[in-house]
Parts: sequence; C-alpha cells; structure tokens
Amino acid sequence: MSVSHAFLLIPKRSTHLCRWVMLSLLTACAHTPEPIDPLFLPPSIDTPSWRLVGKISVVDDQQLETANMQWRRHTLQRDTLTLAGPMGVGAMRFERDGHQLFWLNEDEREPLSTLNLSSPLQRALTHLPFVDLGDWLLGHIPEPPASAAEERQWQVQVTRWQTLAAQRLPRVMQLTYGKVVVRIVILDWYG
Repeated sequence: MSVSHAFLLIPKRSTHLCRWVMLSLLTACAHTPEPIDPLFLPPSIDTPSWRLVGKISVVDDQQLETANMQWRRHTLQRDTLTLAGPMGVGAMRFERDGHQLFWLNEDEREPLSTLNLSSPLQRALTHLPFVDLGDWLLGHIPEPPASAAEERQWQVQVTRWQTLAAQRLPRVMQLTYGKVVVRIVILDWYG
C-alpha cells in the first residue's frame, strides 16, 4: 500500500457533522489532570526495553485523524512507532536511531522529507521530538512553560495515570504544539 493511502479512520470528505461529533468527543474527555500518587514513581528514564499499545488522534486545522499505535523501545538509542487503521490497514512504521527519524518503506529506511505529508498525523510526526516522546510515554513530563519562547514548544499533559507493577505510567496524554493537538491513550504496557 502506498503512503498516499493513509490510515484514516475518518474519510477526508467527511461531513461537518462527523467532524463536530469527533471533536466534541475529544474535548469532552478533557478534564483536570489527576493528582500524581507520590508513592509510585515512573520507570527509570534509562529503561532500555519496553513496548506499549494504544490509540492516537491528531487534530490539525480542524482535520481529525486517528490510528492504532504501537511504540517499542529496543534500546535507549532506537525506537519504533507503528501506526495503523482498523485491522492493520495502511500500517506505517517509523524508526528513531539516535536523533535521526526515518519512515520505513517496505523495510527500507527513508528520510521523513520523502514522506507525502498528506495527513494531520504525518505532519504532526515531523514536529514531534521522538527522543523526548519516548521519555514522555514513560511518564517523565516536562514542567509547564515559564516563558513565551518555551510556549512555542510541545506542551505535555497527562490527564490520567495508571499504576502497573508499582510504577506510575501515563494512561491518557495530550500533546499540544500551536494548533496541533495530539491525544494518546495507552491501553497496554509490556516491559
């Protein structure tokens, strides 16, 4: 399947009503973050190998896209992100090697610059700091911005936490960068 066949769950020509309903559902879930239980800490930022399965949605300029996601940390220097529609349709894989990010085109590493950025999710991926995202998924969240310059960076908020094996991990996260809002729901952790 080519890159132009994105993994959209909502067709590009969806009605305004469908978009309104989906945006309403996303914003209805927004609430004040849960307090962090001080008895449980997140896993070490140096945890070398783990995997999670979840859902991701991106709202970008009133376009909504959702996908299933799987994040896998192979080593501290290498992560793989797989995004797919229902039943794996249109799966795309991205790989971080150190500070470089590639998309995998039939297992061939390609720079992101060769990717047709036709969907909100693909455009958001070009701006996400993958090294930091892996840390955020582990529950290591940056402090809120202290200056106007910092407000031009990704804002990260965990709205729901979960406790697994005596460790505190994010369950629901919201990442904001200007008008781009990424929402991640983590369903399963493996470590």
